Amino acid sequence: MRVETFRDPNFEWLDLVQPTGLVVAKSVLKNFGLVAERQTQVQSAEVAAQLRANTEGPALHDPWAFVSSILGWEPHLVAGAPGGPPIPNELMVRLPAHDTTLAPTWAVRELARTARHSNCWC
Repeated sequence: MRVETFRDPNFEWLDLVQPTGLVVAKSVLKNFGLVAERQTQVQSAEVAAQLRANTEGPALHDPWAFVSSILGWEPHLVAGAPGGPPIPNELMVRLPAHDTTLAPTWAVRELARTARHSNCWC
């Protein structure tokens, strides 16, 4: 007997993402009402131009070009981005037992609705 499982079409894309790098739970996306926009054929061609043709190395030639041109990220809102602010020290965690520091490559500033949260980095 075949069992049908319900797949939410708004989050089906998340099942195709490898569990490395950016990891987001479906429940978090759903709770905040974040739904990825469907790509048009034109957007798909733009995305394809950003991807490497072979499977050697990273999938993106230039990750910043991808997030700025495809996703519309603005440098002033992304710490660590070319032309953006530096990564805030509070986002770095020192692990003395391992003689290493964990730090994000980029941090995205929250688009706060109040001045109280204007310096929140995600």
